[in-house]
Amino acid sequence: MQTRTLLKQRGMSLGGLIFFLIFLVFAVYVAARTVPAYMDYWQLGHVMENSLQTLGGEELTPKEIRRRFERELSLNNIDTVGPQDLTIEPTKTGFHLSAEYTVKKPLWRQISLCFDFKVERESK
Repeated sequence: MQTRTLLKQRGMSLGGLIFFLIFLVFAVYVAARTVPAYMDYWQLGHVMENSLQTLGGEELTPKEIRRRFERELSLNNIDTVGPQDLTIEPTKTGFHLSAEYTVKKPLWRQISLCFDFKVERESK
């Protein structure tokens, strides 16, 4: 009779619950440190696209692209990359923009998360 009731009992023990909660808190903490770096990465791609857009019949020059890029960075509050990090290369159809940068986020004591990003966009 007693073995039958033990077979019906299912669930998580207190130790298992504590372990799961510790793992969940750690995962949320790592995500909170990681997500802003990736949001800046995605936003930087949009900044590059906006810098390459032509308005009316104006012709883009590397100086104008860099000026627009700097303005877009300040508008979007991106401080991981500066205008000096932008590489502008002329192509047959326009310009190729690229920026490589590293983001280092402290995680715990001497352990840090390190992200290497490379963003590229080309005018059409």
